[in-house]
Amino acid sequence: MSNSNYFNNLYDESTPLVFSDGTEIYNDLKKEYNTHNKGYFIYGPSGVGKSYFINNQKQKTF
Repeated sequence: MSNSNYFNNLYDESTPLVFSDGTEIYNDLKKEYNTHNKGYFIYGPSGVGKSYFINNQKQKTF
């Protein structure tokens, strides 16, 4: 199988593709949450309560 045939079969060519850097989404989130200069990241395995912690803060700081 040649590379050109392989890549052409990854998706239907009639599917519209949109490339975005997420700026609009991040700007909307900045309106709702306090942001930090360094950009903190909550890291942990599944089920430890990351989303619960974010969703249940009295003052949204993430």
